[in-house]
Amino acid sequence: MSTEAAYPDVLAAVRELAPGWPRPVEVEYGFTSKVAAALGLDYEGARTSEWERFGRQVYRALNRMAIDGELVKSDHPARRGAVWRTPEQHADWERERAENRAASQAKRERTQAQLIRLAAFGITADTEFGHIVLGPDQLDRLMNLATRGLLR
Repeated sequence: MSTEAAYPDVLAAVRELAPGWPRPVEVEYGFTSKVAAALGLDYEGARTSEWERFGRQVYRALNRMAIDGELVKSDHPARRGAVWRTPEQHADWERERAENRAASQAKRERTQAQLIRLAAFGITADTEFGHIVLGPDQLDRLMNLATRGLLR
């Protein structure tokens, strides 16, 4: 088996595989090896430079699909690099991201309102990872107020 592939063949294989990929496409071992297998290429004993050259061809093909509007390229959400999604997947991802941001903002606002309410009762609290944290003295004060029915 060969480790050489013409770019038009790589582009055709990427065009076939990328739309059905179950997650955002990255130029990483999983997707790149599927493209290589679709082309009948053998990279088991290949030199690193051959694999890297092939990876650059896959990257170029994904960028071509983005230019042609078949995929949407965006920054990887968690690390350096790029990911490609179909326009439908990208729209779903954008919608989910907006919903998550709105939910996070609502949680921050709720926490801030709770801190203000606690302060009105003379209870100081901190937040840690978005959660209200009370020290033992503040917790005792809150429990005493609750026991006496003074919290409303």
